[in-house]
Amino acid sequence: MDQRLDPYRFDVGSARIEPDTPIIAGSFYTRKIIFTAGEYGSDEGGRILICKRLSCDMELPQFTDPAASGYVTASCSNPVVTLALSYIEQGYRDDWRSAIAVRVAQGFLCQGDTVEVILGDTSGGGPGIRAQTFPETRHTMKVVVDTFNMNHFYELNENPEIRVVGGAPENWHLVYPQRPLRGEVFDVLVRPVDSWGNPAEEFRGKVRLLKSLSKGGEGDKIPKEAEFRAEDRGTRRVPGVRLEGEGPYRLRVEDPAGISALGPPACPRESADELALFWGDIHGQTRSTVGTGTVEEYFRFARDRAGVDFAAWQGNDFRVWKKDWEEVKRECRAFNEPGRFVTLLGYEWSGTRSGGGDYNIYFSGDNAEIHRSSHAAIDDLSDTDTDRFPISKLWETFRGRSDVMSVAHIGGRACNLDYFDPEFVHLIEAHSHHGTFEWLIEEALERGFKVGITGGSDDHTGRQGLVYPNRRTNNVVTFDVKGGLLGLYAKELTREAVWDAMRARRTYGTNGERILMKAACAGAWMGEEITSREPPTIEVEVHGTAPLLDVEIKRGLETIYRYPINRPEGGSGLRRIRVQWSGVSDKSGRNKKVNWRGGISLSQGSIVTFTPYALDQYDDTVQRVSNKVLRFQTATSGDPDGVMLDVDAPPGAELHFFSDPASFRMRLDDIGFEPHVVPGGGVNIRVQVSEVAAQTKDWSARFAFTEEEAPGGCSPYWVRVLQLNGGQAWSSPIYVNR
Repeated sequence: MDQRLDPYRFDVGSARIEPDTPIIAGSFYTRKIIFTAGEYGSDEGGRILICKRLSCDMELPQFTDPAASGYVTASCSNPVVTLALSYIEQGYRDDWRSAIAVRVAQGFLCQGDTVEVILGDTSGGGPGIRAQTFPETRHTMKVVVDTFNMNHFYELNENPEIRVVGGAPENWHLVYPQRPLRGEVFDVLVRPVDSWGNPAEEFRGKVRLLKSLSKGGEGDKIPKEAEFRAEDRGTRRVPGVRLEGEGPYRLRVEDPAGISALGPPACPRESADELALFWGDIHGQTRSTVGTGTVEEYFRFARDRAGVDFAAWQGNDFRVWKKDWEEVKRECRAFNEPGRFVTLLGYEWSGTRSGGGDYNIYFSGDNAEIHRSSHAAIDDLSDTDTDRFPISKLWETFRGRSDVMSVAHIGGRACNLDYFDPEFVHLIEAHSHHGTFEWLIEEALERGFKVGITGGSDDHTGRQGLVYPNRRTNNVVTFDVKGGLLGLYAKELTREAVWDAMRARRTYGTNGERILMKAACAGAWMGEEITSREPPTIEVEVHGTAPLLDVEIKRGLETIYRYPINRPEGGSGLRRIRVQWSGVSDKSGRNKKVNWRGGISLSQGSIVTFTPYALDQYDDTVQRVSNKVLRFQTATSGDPDGVMLDVDAPPGAELHFFSDPASFRMRLDDIGFEPHVVPGGGVNIRVQVSEVAAQTKDWSARFAFTEEEAPGGCSPYWVRVLQLNGGQAWSSPIYVNR
């Protein structure tokens, strides 16, 4: 609910924004919020709060340096009133807890008095205040007033709102079927994006389309250009593409400014009987809970802007009012269109960790009753009898039903695997907008659970299927990495086929990259369980969206084979040394981030060049201090950060890695292709060092590995992939009984 239902209603006042013209996402801006006091005015000591949503990553305000960004000032039409400004992280309630507080320090407000707050005041030379980094049709600044100085805030009937739009193109995306039927005609979605990954709505002009890095066929057909018009709003579907070759194809787009980009890999199917690959994002929220936008906008963005094949809404249950649930059901029905776009009905059961933590609930049909964990944020208590807590009571309510499924999730809180129920929990989430959670895969497998792997976003920013990291602020919740995607193999794009593939665990998760991956054993797909007397042979095919760094086969928690991708060739000259750090501080949703501040140095020789990789945030940095020393400052939320060093050093030279989480020294002579791993405590906190090829040019890997000494019992075999751009993928395990 956007509005709190306070039983005592009166004319609190009104507020408006000037000018009300759109703001470009991530840009500096200046706007005035003008509050006019209502019938009671405001007593001395009372406060006016200008609140922002929990998901909003606008720059934090400051009140002391007129020449710096984020400067905010306030003035009153009543000359005897003195105002005091501050910023409060927990100022109001729930989704609106962060706020600029304007306190009536001296005097009092009468009806009709105005308070003018300038966000991004530039009068002292500052550039303004930085806007949130994502678009929003109705960017709301909620104004609440402690009219009687009782620390009780009353809401206005209407709040100032403004539109936030994407900026100029800085990159391009291509989206198309990656397992199309050979010779079948399909569309390509072409998308310019700004520096924050948002569709560049204002782009106009023509772009060229080309083939790149493909084993093409003679009958390939690719339109040569696409023209963007105003009605396209930053995405255009280009029809008439046909691929006749084996692949992998990677189409390319090039704009008039010379910016070009490759699309994801595509390998056509020989027969319609083969399974196709579909992409989805089945986890996100809207403004009715803790996100932005309507459910209609949510599904429309996923389908038309992100270009995913299927999606689901997953609002926190204790915030879902009856009318919100009806909206979700209505839009799920409206947007479900077999062959074009599939929706799944569901919600996030968001109980406290003592009773289960976060589990996503999905239904195969269009109509279902919502069983919440509580009514913590819902004033309508007429249906509390439908609540189920702990989640074991929900499982008992659903027992015997095949139209219900669950995914274990790590978000603002972590799922509690003590409440895992194999009848319903078919998948676990390895990655979301909150971070990377390989520890969840490991814990589930260590407990002997048979689960598939998925990725999702838990998006709060209205960008379902195309979610980029938020700017780091002092928000209660931070979204440090790109949102993930669920890759799924099915015969067709229907709700029934998607549902069956999820239940069969014929899935894999990525951290947002459309990496093409297949894994099989003795004819069994990822997610399946088989029995074999022979040593298992795992067949792997990976086609990346960037050069590959790691393609590993794991049995449970152990890496049993690393494909020699980009192995160094040896010889004289510079050596390329890969240094990578990763991990989370705790098995939780919120307090997970590891801050890495430190450096890398050589005892002899020099670091000729260096290239950071897999950095997610704009303020993650690796900098040169001298020809022997680098300094870095990054943060990991389970994801890896790293740097490639081109080193010219004599035998016996030492590499020194130093930081708070981990520090060590090692001789360059001891560094080889197999990674040297140094643990740093915490949860998967580690540093790894290895040597790679001077040119990381391998984007694909096809191989088979037989574990001759495979153990008895049931073993889960799964594939883990890491790319040079930080892209990751995790296959669902194949469960082999021997």
